[in-house]
Amino acid sequence: MSGLANNASYYDPSAGRYLQSDPIGLEDGLSTYSYVGSGPLQRTDASGLACNGQGRWNTGEERGYAEAGDCKSYYATACAGGDTYACAGSKVANNVGLLSGITNYRLAMLISDHIPPGQTCASTRAITNEKMEAIRRALVAARAAQLDAGNASAVNHVVISGKSIADFHNDIFRSIAGGSVSSLGVPVFGGDLPLSNAAVGWCQAPACHP
Repeated sequence: MSGLANNASYYDPSAGRYLQSDPIGLEDGLSTYSYVGSGPLQRTDASGLACNGQGRWNTGEERGYAEAGDCKSYYATACAGGDTYACAGSKVANNVGLLSGITNYRLAMLISDHIPPGQTCASTRAITNEKMEAIRRALVAARAAQLDAGNASAVNHVVISGKSIADFHNDIFRSIAGGSVSSLGVPVFGGDLPLSNAAVGWCQAPACHP
């Protein structure tokens, strides 16, 4: 096969570029002959008119879930849209897999450690569950706010750093749970653990950069 075609022009793999100039001009970048900004492993352009993998923004549906505090629906929808952080968040929110179970256990223990003494077991459990839910709601609200703060939109996709995601997690943990590090000195946010991104890929292009 000498080249690939889409709705707009022919692509020459030997040259690594299109044979015809992009019909939308400079709207999708300075080079009107390149394919997805020369990043085919992170981006796609099925129509030949616009790269659709440059980053993330809040869709109306996602914003609605975040405002309602529906973390599971928010994560599921954002994950389907290519947000690897949301995919990892969905597993934790639904307690899927061993690593998610460990993360939730560390968070529950952190909350329990900061509950004043003298509580019954039932009371401690209720307070822990209430704070866990408050943290989940706060996390999706913070993620949506983070994208909005970057002026992210359907025409202005943004790529968020893993550090900034870790920062809002730790701020929320400190505010609601009373800290961000367990009594054993282990970070509660799994993304702060060494090699966590290599292990589960929670911060990957095009939605996030380490």
